[in-house]
Amino acid sequence: MATCAPNALLEMRIEARTRHDAEGLLRVLAGIAATEPAFSFDTNPESGELIIGGVSELQLDGIIERLKSEHG
Repeated sequence: MATCAPNALLEMRIEARTRHDAEGLLRVLAGIAATEPAFSFDTNPESGELIIGGVSELQLDGIIERLKSEHG
């Protein structure tokens, strides 16, 4: 799994609706991370929370909107 990039200025916790959705979400986030070098994601090993990271709130909001529109 990707780790939050050292240049990530902002991190946000996200969660999938179901366990099945979580597996798909990880695949989608890996695809986004491959095309956006300033984006990263990781799972907090202590809490199990999924954390996304980026350089701005605008970037993370755009990614969240993309996830919602393309993947429900």
